[in-house]
Amino acid sequence: MTRLNVVGNILLTSFARLLFHVKISDVCTGLWGFRGNVIQRLELEAQGFEIEADMCAECAQKGLRMAEMPIRYGARVDRAKLASFRDGVKIGAFLIRKWYLASKGDGNEVGENDRLAPETKQVT
Repeated sequence: MTRLNVVGNILLTSFARLLFHVKISDVCTGLWGFRGNVIQRLELEAQGFEIEADMCAECAQKGLRMAEMPIRYGARVDRAKLASFRDGVKIGAFLIRKWYLASKGDGNEVGENDRLAPETKQVT
């Protein structure tokens, strides 16, 4: 991973934490796991490298619990598909758009019945 990628991951993760109030260490990780029918509840719209940001934002907006397992990035064997700066800007713009639409009340906001209580430990 290049220094630009490291800095970009830190900035985008900080941005996601600020906008969606989530405690995550890497919004750009491509490794996500879901329990049961959670994936069916997510209204994903991303078409490219923004998919991780979309999953994070959807989980946060729906009040779903997120947990992380540490990963370590290794050296890339083949050529990178990510255009670091261009794709980073797209991911950042996607986060802003997702946050803005939810704050305007586009119908995808979390209702009182959709939010998990803080003591709830199960994600369905």
